[in-house]
Amino acid sequence: MAEDYRAVDSPPALSKRELLEALRGSRDEVVALVRSLPAERFATLLAAAAGPCALFAIGLFVSELSIRAGAAASWQTTLLKLVLHPLLMAALVFWLLPVDALWAKIAVVCASLPLGATAFVLAQRYKLLEAETSTGAVVSTAASLFTVSLVMALLA
Repeated sequence: MAEDYRAVDSPPALSKRELLEALRGSRDEVVALVRSLPAERFATLLAAAAGPCALFAIGLFVSELSIRAGAAASWQTTLLKLVLHPLLMAALVFWLLPVDALWAKIAVVCASLPLGATAFVLAQRYKLLEAETSTGAVVSTAASLFTVSLVMALLA
């Protein structure tokens, strides 16, 4: 009789499927908590700071070098990036590929942007052409004030 009593009052055992569903529900709640507004704002703030931090790092590195150390090679990379790259992109998207006019213009403007911090980071990582790359980033950023304006005026 005692065995019958335990069988009636004992809670039902969870099946493997029910246990997995409970764990999935818990996981979903944790993910929802992580994706909360404060976490999203923090991630947005952190992402917005990445570009200025990269430029600051380039500036610190260049301040330790003489600009003349990388000046000989920087004009070549600047010319390639700010003149040849947009021209090649324009030829590609306006004449060779069937691309919508708006997207073609966006591609050409993006191609006309200066040498990015990624090249500097890779050069510093592999200890290869660091002075030339960092000086090229600075020179191309300064020159892009004119070239990007020209590209945008031509595409308007």
